[in-house]
Amino acid sequence: LGCDLANVKINKNFKLTATELRSEIQNRRESGKKALKGLILSSPSNPTGAMLSSDEIRELCELCDEENIRFLSDEIYHGITYGKQEATAVSFSKTAIVINSFSKYYSMSGWRLGWMVLPEELVEPINVLQQNMFINA
Repeated sequence: LGCDLANVKINKNFKLTATELRSEIQNRRESGKKALKGLILSSPSNPTGAMLSSDEIRELCELCDEENIRFLSDEIYHGITYGKQEATAVSFSKTAIVINSFSKYYSMSGWRLGWMVLPEELVEPINVLQQNMFINA
């Protein structure tokens, strides 16, 4: 796929916020490394349970939009937050991709049933990819 993986350091609360991402972006500029093109982040995350606040998600979305980094927000554990209010990337960015599912929230073990929220320009390419997945489902 032509992807180069990069690990970005998290903070002491096991979170990757705009602060950590901004630091990585700056380090890459200064060292001549390739710019980041995408970010995949789960909030709440498994196994730590760390969850970004609404402000942290907003700041991360804004930074990704400013830096032309595609933000893929894995929100599969939304609804399993035990008193904390989760935030969704679609509230703050028109370019973010959101992935969610029924499996975790509705205790549907083994079911791989979910959905994506996509920017308009990605609907057709994703449709082409996913056609091959549900032929065998």
